[in-house]
Amino acid sequence: MLSGCASSPGGAPAEAAPAEPVRTVQQVALLPVLSPAGLYSGNRNLALPHWVTAIDNRLKTQSFSSAMEQTRQAMGPEMRRVLVNELTAQGYEVEMLDAPAPPADDPSAIDYTTLPASKPILHVWFEYVGMYSSAFSANYLPQVNVSAYLVDAKAVDDPLLHETYYYGADARGEQYWSLPSAPKYRYATFDAMIANREEVAEGFQVGVGAVAQRIARELRSRFGDPKAATTASR
Repeated sequence: MLSGCASSPGGAPAEAAPAEPVRTVQQVALLPVLSPAGLYSGNRNLALPHWVTAIDNRLKTQSFSSAMEQTRQAMGPEMRRVLVNELTAQGYEVEMLDAPAPPADDPSAIDYTTLPASKPILHVWFEYVGMYSSAFSANYLPQVNVSAYLVDAKAVDDPLLHETYYYGADARGEQYWSLPSAPKYRYATFDAMIANREEVAEGFQVGVGAVAQRIARELRSRFGDPKAATTASR
């Protein structure tokens, strides 16, 4: 798991390095991706007392979530769909594995030992999604923080992969977990953000695609070319 200081409620680590390859992976069993429980709007750049800022953020989050409800509901299925495409493009065979839905407030809570999977299980979930303006930013940026967990059902205490990827507000430079968002999706005020709801939704969709692509490429980077490994095993 990544560790380090956070820059926001869903904050990214200061730095990290990917682990060395552990084993070869040719196939994955992909679990359903639960849509985020809610979409957050936060602004820490207000020259107001903390309690006033907290109330302001809570009210704006309610308004933002209501305006973006259809987008929120679509994010889980969209992430799974794009993951299948990206994993397949990297040479992986993907099995769509069903499982009981975890609690909305704890999407990581799945007992992998109960799942009928003969291949590594890929569990992806949204940690934090919204529009965020940090104390050092004059703009709201999309914030899509997503965790990926690859595990063998027979060795759940020793995951093959456990990382969190950060698109937008918590991206930091060229780290492998960092995915900066385009300037197009920055908004100077909350009202400007709400007035451009369709563009905000587009920014989230771009973020979902970018994270899915990074997860698939990271698997190949860590575990090698699945097609080459399959050929070598014949």
